[in-house]
Amino acid sequence: MQQQIHARGSVRHAEKRRRGTCEFANRVARASLDAYERAVPETYRKANRQTCVAAIVAHFQSNNNCDESVDPAPRTVDDNLVVLGLGVGTKFLAHSMLVQEQAGYGKRIRDGHAEVLARRAFQRHIIEEMRNDLALDGRKSDDPLKIPPLVLERLDRGDEATKAAEIRYRLKPGVSLHFYASSAPCGNATLKKFVKMEKEKFDESLGPDEWPSDQVHSPLQAHSIRLGQFSLLVKKDSSSSSVEPPTAVAADEDNLRVSRQSKRRKAWPCRERDDWCPPSCSIVNFGMGTIHSCSDKLARWNCLGLQGSLLMTLIEEPMYMTTLTIGRKFSRATCQRAVCCRAEGYDAGVDKFAVNHPVLMETNVYMDESGVIT
Repeated sequence: MQQQIHARGSVRHAEKRRRGTCEFANRVARASLDAYERAVPETYRKANRQTCVAAIVAHFQSNNNCDESVDPAPRTVDDNLVVLGLGVGTKFLAHSMLVQEQAGYGKRIRDGHAEVLARRAFQRHIIEEMRNDLALDGRKSDDPLKIPPLVLERLDRGDEATKAAEIRYRLKPGVSLHFYASSAPCGNATLKKFVKMEKEKFDESLGPDEWPSDQVHSPLQAHSIRLGQFSLLVKKDSSSSSVEPPTAVAADEDNLRVSRQSKRRKAWPCRERDDWCPPSCSIVNFGMGTIHSCSDKLARWNCLGLQGSLLMTLIEEPMYMTTLTIGRKFSRATCQRAVCCRAEGYDAGVDKFAVNHPVLMETNVYMDESGVIT
């Protein structure tokens, strides 16, 4: 990768001024960052200003989030947003450590990026909610005000003899899931090529509980596939040794081949190097990483849902994100390609699954106010 050189005395700012999309995107960001500040000590937050935060937030259409038999106390406008999963981090296990883990797979968390941890925390929340419901066997809690608002409803089917095997869950009507990331997901979402980028326009006509309903995800033109528009990327492992240089004979042959290709068309950059990739990423088969980028994982979740294969056996339909709100480095056109549109045409062979196209939004709420350029 080419080293960035800055002028003497220059300061790297964590945030830049941005417009945002709407007030709802800002509310999702505030709820996520408030949860971050409550969960993470201030000493860590000050020492790690360049970290990333991600969250999965549930939105309730009504303010009556408690048990129906209880008259809820007066609530503020932000009470209908509940953080179900929170993740903080930018690290992942090196390839050398993964090789050592082969005999004991599953004992370590391989990927500590914020988006991945937020989804894990969300899955744990869903599992705990199911366990509590099964423990109560459908009965009302003795003190529902002590438990967080429930996002699932239970569906019992079949006769009494088979009732346990027929239990299913689904999101309650009026509940939707919203993903927040303090920075654009690593990988394809930061590969700002092949698209025309435009700045966001803040929509003041939308209320605090409204998000854009007219956002169009146009089909992608596949003419840039060989340049990486649809390619999968891995997180670059800095501890991995670079690819061994070819022998003199092989190098001459490669140079001759590239020279011939260049006369016909532009050579595929990844054949020679990986500096066409976004920072911290590499091409899958280039030998410098083994864990897929967060952009690739978000694209997979928009095909299969946030719940994962284990929970899919207990829920009625996949849990898809309704919106995706991003802070730093947001580009709607780039994110559309990265997190959903490049998967168009995906067919799991099951009616329940389809490519989910979330509403993409930018927030003007800053994670690190001290680094904002005024």
